[in-house]
This record gives sequence, structure tokens and C-alpha cells, in this order.
Amino acid sequence: MIVPIREDAAARLCGDGQRLLGRLERAARRTRRGGDPESVHDVRVATRKLEAALDLWRPMLPRRRRRRARRALGVLRRGLATAREASVSLNRLRERFGSLPAEARIAAALLQDCLQQRVERLEGRSARRCARRVVERARHRFELAWEGLALGEASGPSFLEAGRARLARRRRRGYAALVEAAEGGTNELLHTARVAAKRWRYVLERLAAADPTTDISEETWLEAVQVSLGRIQDLAVLRERAARLTHRLAPVGCEGSWEPMRSLLRSLESERAECVRMFRRLAAATAPESLRPSEAGPGARGADRRKSRAPRS
Repeated sequence: MIVPIREDAAARLCGDGQRLLGRLERAARRTRRGGDPESVHDVRVATRKLEAALDLWRPMLPRRRRRRARRALGVLRRGLATAREASVSLNRLRERFGSLPAEARIAAALLQDCLQQRVERLEGRSARRCARRVVERARHRFELAWEGLALGEASGPSFLEAGRARLARRRRRGYAALVEAAEGGTNELLHTARVAAKRWRYVLERLAAADPTTDISEETWLEAVQVSLGRIQDLAVLRERAARLTHRLAPVGCEGSWEPMRSLLRSLESERAECVRMFRRLAAATAPESLRPSEAGPGARGADRRKSRAPRS
């Protein structure tokens, strides 16, 4: 068990680690019990934040132990990805059902039934993925990696400076990914930017937990960016799922031309395009001054170089 020994950065780090582990265990318990649609999401968020802690203090952690901890957390998080994706798709479809064109609602109703059945099937799998032994293994490996910090080795200005340098690196990479996604607009770039924004935000949170003087003014902007990119990702996944299930939903012989499905796909694509435009405005106009291109530095220049090497059409 992580036990802080004095009121300094090490003690605050230990308290942060304990809180995150507690959130993970409570969310996993709710998932095992079933009936809580947000429990899977909470497990995944807790694992991401624990991974961010390992990322932030990477230079101070034993390499082998850190990797084993990340592996255990990653297995748990990825094992719940399918269930979370299906649940989000079902909720997004329900939210939009009333605003869809009448013709699109026919396909939407059929797709909703398929998603409901899938969510119910995956509920039991999620409970097994969050078995006590799985969560205990993740906790044990995290605590082993965290042991040095818990014993008080995290002290002094050099330790916090290393954390700030790590955050600066995540900031550069994250901002470069956001710029590239705003310019490209493809599903792949937008998903990459979403992951980078999450890592950036969670690393910032972990540094602020260790050092209360950390400037967190960019956190609100990051959260808005993350929500915007999340909407785009959810719509892209829902549209892909609808297109993939066309042959099951459409009458025999007219899978490729069934108008209700075509109408649903057009509606989802139109909404996604509008969300992309909103994200571009947010990324361009709302970014804190400290995150403008001059601060993006090597990451942004790396993105420019990657684009310059892209094959010409």
C-alpha cells in the first residue's frame, strides 16, 4: 500500500495515486454489479489517469516496473473499449432519433435494436474484464512502479522541473496534433488529436496534484477540445457501424440502395461535418496565447515536415 511519509511533493503524489486507484476499484466494482451505464467509462478514465501519472514521472520510475504497470492498465482499458463504444453509439443514436428525417428513423430504429442487443451481450464481458484479480494485478503493478516516489524520493525543485519538462513535451505534441487535425480533418487525424489532448490534459492534472502552483489555465480549453473531438469520433463510429450493418438491416436485394439507410448515413455525415467545423473554430480561436504556433515548436514543425513528405496526388 502507498503510504506518504511527509507533507511535500512526494506526499501529494502518494495521495493522488491512492485517489486514482480508489476510483478505479470503485468503478470496477460498479461494472461487476452491472446496471450502471457510466461505470465502464469511469474505469477507462481512471486507467488513463494512472497511465498519465506513469508518463509524467517516467524518468524517476524503474523502467521494467513502469512498463509492466502500463501494460496491466492498458489491458484493462482496451478490454472495455468495445463495450464503451457500443454504449456510446446507442446513446448518441437515441439522442438524435427525434431530429432525424422520417425516412432515416426506419433504419435508425433497426440499428438501435441491434445496438441494444450488443450492449446487453457485452455487459457480462465487461464484468469479467473487471474481475477482482484483474484490478488487483493492475493496482499491485502500479504500486510497485510507484514505490520509489512513495518512499519520499520525489522532492526538491529538480524533481518538479523534470515533471514540467515532461508536460511541456506533451503540450508540444498535443498542440501539433490538434493543428494537423484541424487542417486535415480526416477521422484518423482527429482521433490521434483526441488521444493527444487526453494525454496532455491528464498529465497536466497529475502535475498540478504534485505542485499546487502549476498553471492550469489551459485545462478548460483542453476539456472543450476533448469534448468536441469526442462528438466527432462518436458520430464517425456510429456512421461506420450503420454502414457495416447495412446488409443486416436492409431488405434482401436492396442493401446498397435502401433509401432509409442512405438518409441516416447522410444525416450522420452532415452532423459530423458541422462538428468538425466547430472544432476548427475552437482550435483556431480559443487556444490560450501560450499555445500559439510559436509555442508548438518542434512538434508543429515536425507536422509540417510530415505533410511536405506526403505523396502528391
